[in-house]
Order: sequence, then C-alpha cells, then structure tokens
Amino acid sequence: ESFPIFMFGAVSLFVASFTYKKFGRRELQGWELLIVKHSKTPINAALGIMGSFLIIYAFTIEIIYYFEERKIGVISEGQIDELTSKSLLAITVVWSLCFAVSIVISFLMQSKQLRIASVILILVAAVKFLFIDTPEFYQPDFTPIINNSFGASLVLTMSVALGGYLYWKNIGVVDPIERNMPVILLITVNILSVFIVSAEVIRFFDYRDMQANVNSDSAKSLVLTILWALYSIGVIGSGIWKPIKEIRIVGLALLCLVLFKLFAFDIHELERGYRVAAFISLGVLLLATGLMYQKY
Repeated sequence: ESFPIFMFGAVSLFVASFTYKKFGRRELQGWELLIVKHSKTPINAALGIMGSFLIIYAFTIEIIYYFEERKIGVISEGQIDELTSKSLLAITVVWSLCFAVSIVISFLMQSKQLRIASVILILVAAVKFLFIDTPEFYQPDFTPIINNSFGASLVLTMSVALGGYLYWKNIGVVDPIERNMPVILLITVNILSVFIVSAEVIRFFDYRDMQANVNSDSAKSLVLTILWALYSIGVIGSGIWKPIKEIRIVGLALLCLVLFKLFAFDIHELERGYRVAAFISLGVLLLATGLMYQKY
C-alpha cells in the first residue's frame, strides 16, 4: 500500500521540478529567490533530487518488507542469515542501478547538484557493500563467481566505472568542485575490484577447508599475493596504454601494498615452499613491470 503513495509523491516532485525549470525563472517570488540564494541550488534541481530519493527509498523499503515476510515461519538460523544476506545485496543492486540512471540523466541535464547527489549515493552503496553486506554474506553452497555477492558486486563496480567514465569524458564542462570526482571513482573501482577478487578467493579456500577439514592458509595467502600483483600490473599497463598518469599511480600504490604484505606477513606466515614461490613469482612480475616501464 505504501509503494504507490511513494511513487505518486515522486512523480509529483518531478512534475514540479519540470515546471520550475520551464517557467520558474520569470515567476520566482521573494522567498523562492532567498532559497536559491542561500542554498545555491536551483529549486527544480532540489525537487528532482527529492523525487529521486523517494524512488530509492520506496524500492529499499519494498526489498526489506519482501524478505522480512519470507522470514516468517522460518526456524533454521542458516535460512534466516541467507535471507538477510540477499536483502542487503538486493538493496545494493537497486542503489547501483539508480546511480547509473541518475548519473546519465545528470550529465544530459547538466545538473551539478544531481551529479554530486548521485556520487554520494554510490559511495554510500560501496561502503555498505564493503562493511555491511560482505560480513553478513551467507550462502550454504558456495560456488566462486556464481553467487549472490559476486553478482551484486559486479553491478556495483560497473556502475562506479560508468560514473568515472562519464566524468572523464565530460571533465571540461564539470564544475571545479567536481574535478577530483574521476580520481575518487577510479580509486573506488580499484578498491572494489581487489576486494571482490580477494573475497572470492578467501571464501573458496574457507569453504573447501570446511568441507575437507584441512588447512589451506598458506595457499590462500599465496594466491592473494599473486592475484593482487597481477591486478596491480594490469592497472599500470592500462595506464601506460591510455596513457593516464593517475591510473599508473593507482597501480603503483597497489603494488606497494602487495610488497608490504609480502614482507610484513607472508615472510612469517607462509610455509617454506609457498614462501619461495611467493618471492619468485613476485620478483618475475616486478622485473616484467620494470621492463614495461623502460620500453614505454
């Protein structure tokens, strides 16, 4: 019953926003001019953002109600945890898709306020995924890549990448306050990508260890180190190919983190064979990166 009311409210705000944009400039009264002056936001932009917020809020509430209703009568704690995990991930997917739509509309309408509100939304979604969705993730029969968390993270990462791409393409027309947005979104994409790959590796080994009753901590740490190094070199390579200095700097920063992990943790925690493999593999990758820098 609440969903149609929220939608009607959102449509009303969008109609008001359109009306202000089309006719409002010559009809603004004193109090309206004061609002625009002190908030530094056109009234039509504020109304449009409010309408977008209502839509996001309505879908979020619908998801929560849907999964809470499915929990009724469920006794198994595992099933309740799985439904909670699905609910959180579904909200992240909805927020990501709303961001993708709103960031495209914001550039078409050339609305700085809507762009900034959209970026705030996707950054909140990213923080939610990292610190809430991931710890709460539960799936009894875990399969790498083919799982709810990976699907949600893929939608989230692609949405952030879309926002970064649009900012790079339109960097000449954005407001000075938004100049750092492409870098912020680029860093967010890389954090999410590394986190997603790492989470899949950790879950795979943990699930296998639980099923086979073995300990694969050394293998897990080695795979993480090599994957992080490969990803860092891939980022550096893409920065050389473009060429974009900021991308190369992000890749080098990630590579420094890999080296820190190797000398601060792997050298003490890995078994001898895995430790040797880690040093040799990373050494070869560093040599390849140095040759790539020397050539290009």
